[in-house]
Amino acid sequence: MRPISRRAIPCLIAAALTLSLGGLAGCASKGGQSMPFTGGDATEAAGAEGDSASEPVAAVTSSDYFSLDGAYLDTSYVDPNGSNGQMLYVFYTLTAPDSGLQVSSYGMSLRVCDEEAARSGNAMAGELITANLDGSGGLMSSYYYDNVIETVQYGTQFKMVSTYVVSPAQMEAGHFLRFKESDIPGIESIIVPTESVVACSSPDEIAEIADPAGVEAARAAHEPADEATVQAVNDAINFYEFYTIYGGLNLKFYFEAPNYFEERTTGQGNSGTYEVQQGYIACTYDNGNTVDIPWEWKEDGSISLDIANGVGL
Repeated sequence: MRPISRRAIPCLIAAALTLSLGGLAGCASKGGQSMPFTGGDATEAAGAEGDSASEPVAAVTSSDYFSLDGAYLDTSYVDPNGSNGQMLYVFYTLTAPDSGLQVSSYGMSLRVCDEEAARSGNAMAGELITANLDGSGGLMSSYYYDNVIETVQYGTQFKMVSTYVVSPAQMEAGHFLRFKESDIPGIESIIVPTESVVACSSPDEIAEIADPAGVEAARAAHEPADEATVQAVNDAINFYEFYTIYGGLNLKFYFEAPNYFEERTTGQGNSGTYEVQQGYIACTYDNGNTVDIPWEWKEDGSISLDIANGVGL
């Protein structure tokens, strides 16, 4: 699976989350507790039809194709468009029980509705919110986070995260999250109360809780490689150009022993030095800017550099 980093993220993060009496140091649900999702599935919800309107709207967090792993709100997010919006991270596992799915993190839309709309099942109620890929997902490496369409093969599962800019008013108690994705059958049955959304003070805290295994793997990938790996990678990349074409842009990186690189996108050549890490080639430009380019060995023994992902395209 491709790493999901959209920007450079520090490798060292606090190893534990703590709660202090003076305020929120870790994550807590909007309702004041931190707990896993315990909603039912679509079949159970269908059986509840006809109950009194005074009964609370039941959370539905899974179907044959979709299972919600968690929803988290980054209260530290600053919207570049100037709104007071915060970034909502929705983690889920997709299953293809009888046919393949064509999906991306950008493909699933969100609606936030009130209790009456949730009870009525009106799938069009509430403002439609499209996914936003401005989140920081570099440490959540168990989950796919990209706008490139991936195929979930028949009989397999696929972990994905989608992000949305939502207003504080939409996240108030008494509202419900509904989803829309034409390639995920039954997604309209999912109902998530905003009280279940866990508020966190940073993307890193979200990663620690939502994907601890992914955090561990992401940290390991940024550790310096051993001498033998460094030599093998240098032999594979030195005096070669690696490039990608994105939107008509020909983006090239050239490497030269012992640790020199040039980025030749504009033809003028911005240069710097690089370090071989266990899963990245960490490039530091002469002006101090950095780019982490994911690398891996292919089945034929050659090396693959994900230039587009490294520069955030």
